[in-house]
Amino acid sequence: MILWGRHSDRTGERCWHTAYALALIAIGLVSTNLTRSLAPTVFMLSLALIGAYSFKGPFWALASGWLSSSTTAAGLAGINATANLSGGIMISVVGLLQGATGSYSIALLPLVALNATAAISLMLISRTQRARAVAGSVTPS
Repeated sequence: MILWGRHSDRTGERCWHTAYALALIAIGLVSTNLTRSLAPTVFMLSLALIGAYSFKGPFWALASGWLSSSTTAAGLAGINATANLSGGIMISVVGLLQGATGSYSIALLPLVALNATAAISLMLISRTQRARAVAGSVTPS
């Protein structure tokens, strides 16, 4: 987490650092479906945890950078409230799926979908932000 955050700070790049970490979570969780042995499963879950902790620093820096100074506090509070609400819902979903299927690997698939969707959405939003920044910096001649 510290190395990931330092690299993000050193390069000034937030979007890819956040998206890669979200993708690492999704890859780690979906990979648990591929094995039934303990050591590979622990490794895959470790990858997911590395992504879960590594995305936090670049994400909050990215969110702060995208919000205007007058809306930063409200925007960050809204992000935090939404994350807490969806986190509580996902705990119930994982529990219900595990109870219905008896498989933790299958129960983790909604988390895989959520993280993969977040990574893709982040890339699409950042693409729009970059296009706006480029259009704003071009002066008519």
